[in-house]
Amino acid sequence: MKFLVDAQLPAKLAAVLCESGHDAVHTGSLAAGNRTTDSVICDEADSAGRVVVTKDRDFRDSHLLLGTRTASRRDCRVSRPTQPRRDDPRSPDLTQR
Repeated sequence: MKFLVDAQLPAKLAAVLCESGHDAVHTGSLAAGNRTTDSVICDEADSAGRVVVTKDRDFRDSHLLLGTRTASRRDCRVSRPTQPRRDDPRSPDLTQR
C-alpha cells in the first residue's frame, strides 16, 4: 500500500511503514517540506495513489467532509492513526529518531 504521512506525525512512521513493505513518504520529503499546503498534499496523494495518514482534523474536515474540489473526486483517502497500545510488543517505537 502507498502512504503519504503528514507533517504532524514523525518521519519515523514513514520509515516503519517502508520497513513493513509499504511505499511511504513523509511530507518532509516533498518540495515545500512540512510547509506543504493541505491542497498540495491531497493532490500529491491523488496523483501517486497514496493514502494520507494524518492527525490533522482540519485536513479531514476540509477535504472530505466539506466537499472541496479534491474530496468530490473521491480520490483522496485519509486515515487517522490510532494510539498504539504501549503493552503490545508489535507496536513500533516511533519516539526514536
